[in-house]
Amino acid sequence: MIDKNGIISVYANPKKDPNSKASRKVLEVLGKFGLKCRKVENVSDDLSGTSLLIVLGGDGTILSVVRNISDINIPLFSVNIGTLGFLSEVELGEFEDAVAMIMEDKGNIQERLMIEADCAGEVNTAINEFCVISEDRENMVHVSVYINSDQAGRFDADGIIVSTPTGASAYSLSAGGPIVYPNANCLLITPICPHSITARPIVVNADDVITIKSLKGDVILASDWQNRKLCAEENEIKIMKSSKTAKFYKLNEHGFFDRMREKLIYNIRRD
Repeated sequence: MIDKNGIISVYANPKKDPNSKASRKVLEVLGKFGLKCRKVENVSDDLSGTSLLIVLGGDGTILSVVRNISDINIPLFSVNIGTLGFLSEVELGEFEDAVAMIMEDKGNIQERLMIEADCAGEVNTAINEFCVISEDRENMVHVSVYINSDQAGRFDADGIIVSTPTGASAYSLSAGGPIVYPNANCLLITPICPHSITARPIVVNADDVITIKSLKGDVILASDWQNRKLCAEENEIKIMKSSKTAKFYKLNEHGFFDRMREKLIYNIRRD
């Protein structure tokens, strides 16, 4: 349930909504329902008084916004004006019906775990995944992976993905990882094109600490494929559950496996 007396802030990715056509439509619909609303040009702006942040864009926009607002207790409702929109709750054409459902409390706030990675004292956060890849992308990475102090194995691969349940349906799934229900309390380790037929994805408890050590050369640590950091060979990468969480307002009518079938199996746009 959200506070309907609060302010509903609307952020649109300017690259996806260059003429503000989509954001104007959203603001018009919110006004029709008598809700206080405002458009914000940047999610780093003052969001005080905001009870719900509506984000217009694609999956990349959502990932970026989540990392920026994870320090404040504001749920996010996503409207797809991008391409796939797997993380989005509705398409733009469905928004008015969605607001009617929100007004009737036909939804709930879901918290999704986030992860953080520490390399040489610099900490980054992610909602989907961290990827460890070679510096030049032309070579494999050669790494040892530890779960707590237990060596899980050595991997020679194009890269290593450590993902959350939310990210399990993204790069990890494409690399052969399992489908994971979003509220599962676990982390996934998925090798990318490993040079071994016995290398398989590993599922661990979300409270475990994953340590990745490069055995040959510097590596790149990418968070949600948006931020990248060079990690020297001598520096371990420690990945663990973050104290931050991502909050999504979800409508009751949209089930996870319905979305899997629609977006990832058939990839049918609803508008």
